[in-house]
Amino acid sequence: RQCYAGNECRAGLSRLATLLRELVPAKQMNLQVFLEWFHRLDASLIGVSAIALCGLSWWHRRALPSWLPWRGHLLYFSSSFKGF
Repeated sequence: RQCYAGNECRAGLSRLATLLRELVPAKQMNLQVFLEWFHRLDASLIGVSAIALCGLSWWHRRALPSWLPWRGHLLYFSSSFKGF
């Protein structure tokens, strides 16, 4: 959607800039903060990937080797157990 009113576009860009400032802690960014932030980003991507692997391997279980859906679930449960 294109903005034709200047104030509406500026308000939208301002909200986007505020959201990005909350997601990336630029003011406090040093090596330790960067490593912690990057570790959390990696962990969340691995978690989402494990959920996707679990779901897709169960959905396509008839076309896959019989061990793969069980290993997918094992990966999911082991990563979720690590999260606790």
